[in-house]
Amino acid sequence: MFVVNNDKMTALHRQGNRFYGTVPVISGDLKLAARFSGQDLDILVEYMVAM
Repeated sequence: MFVVNNDKMTALHRQGNRFYGTVPVISGDLKLAARFSGQDLDILVEYMVAM
């Protein structure tokens, strides 16, 4: 699992069936993504962050 904020990708750490991490977020595009197979990321959720 990854958080992508304005094209900066941060990997989340897995613990059992859960993922966690600390991600500094700035205004712009924010996506939660996963890699299920191969090299491509699948976007699961996309947000627009406004601060």
